[in-house]
Amino acid sequence: MNTDYIFLNPAPMPYLTDCDYKKFEPNEYHISRIVDFFVLIFMLRGSLHFIEDDVSVSVQEGEWYIQRKNLLQGADRPSTGKNIASAIKMQLQDLCFYYIGFLFISKVQNQPYTLQN
Repeated sequence: MNTDYIFLNPAPMPYLTDCDYKKFEPNEYHISRIVDFFVLIFMLRGSLHFIEDDVSVSVQEGEWYIQRKNLLQGADRPSTGKNIASAIKMQLQDLCFYYIGFLFISKVQNQPYTLQN
């Protein structure tokens, strides 16, 4: 077997729905929602805590997670960041991440794909 090549199937390509940088305030909770797209989270600092389909999830600094579409997401506790001493000796909570919302669209059927486990 020739291992000089990597073959990737480019179809279907993900369709971007939204993306941004998010920073939580101290004691902020993940919102309660049901979205019709997937959300890829890249944790930069802190720990994001939420519940997805009645399962508790914590995404730590340096980790990534894909929130599934059409599932109830909420929170039972606030997300936490690192305490950082500011120039005026106040304690600030530092939690931030990037998120990318996306779907898979079939070119043949024009139907959304599901993300398999």
